[in-house]
Amino acid sequence: MSRGRVPRPMAHAGRALEIVVSALERHLGRSDGVEVVSPALLPDRDTGEPREVDVAVRRRVGSHDILVILECRDRRAPADVRWIEELASKRDSVGADRVVAVSSSGFTRPAREKARALRVDLRSVEQFEGPKAAQAVAGLSLQQVIMGGTTPHVVVETEVALPALRPAPLALDPAPDERRLLRIDTFEWMSMAELLSRLDVPSRLPPHLEDGAQVPVRVRLARRRILLDWGPEMHWLHGVSFVQTVRRETREIPPARVRTYTDDAGVLARRIEYSLEGRGEVVVDLSAAQRDADAR
Repeated sequence: MSRGRVPRPMAHAGRALEIVVSALERHLGRSDGVEVVSPALLPDRDTGEPREVDVAVRRRVGSHDILVILECRDRRAPADVRWIEELASKRDSVGADRVVAVSSSGFTRPAREKARALRVDLRSVEQFEGPKAAQAVAGLSLQQVIMGGTTPHVVVETEVALPALRPAPLALDPAPDERRLLRIDTFEWMSMAELLSRLDVPSRLPPHLEDGAQVPVRVRLARRRILLDWGPEMHWLHGVSFVQTVRRETREIPPARVRTYTDDAGVLARRIEYSLEGRGEVVVDLSAAQRDADAR
């Protein structure tokens, strides 16, 4: 839904915190029909001018629309009274039902007292990395299945690249470590082993294979992109065929980074980031209720 959405061509300081908060609010409200927009533009009730808020959360209750706005502050110093007063004023100006102040460094004692007086809800986001991340979500590792294997015998599909000869399919078997392959676009020599590594053969294998399984693999290559130096002749490499012996390994992956989203009563949700081999970063959003259910 595009209502009130702010086009933002460039990230600004603190945007990363806004993204985490909006994602966790969306996760917490996923079963309640909650709409989360970040950032959002809301009209000022006094001037009619658009006011930007970091996160806007809407929910339909009966015949009423409930609007909650969240403002995020990612600074080293705890949030102070002045910011709380500004948020209370902004809530009234845009006609929001509630306003939430989210800080990555907590709140001063006077700021907490002022928030109670002005009906400003408080949330904190704390980040943990390395061993502290694992401690923050004790028992929540991720299992990654690593698929690999060996290819002792590779058959290449080629045609002779000499204009005087009629092209014809051939089956050749170069040694895996010999640099006999020439990329035409980069003029780079490489071996068959290097080519197979770049083709990322494990990702082409069917899932749920048993360790030691024998899987026939055939990979077609773009025509006339790679030359094979074979004695006195050069051949265009069109494809490779081989039998892959599967190596299946399951690894426990600890979290690389954890962000906790809390109020005064405790943890509301967590964003957990894992770094997986060959897949980059995987993000898991987990509510406190889900965490408790998993623990049971």
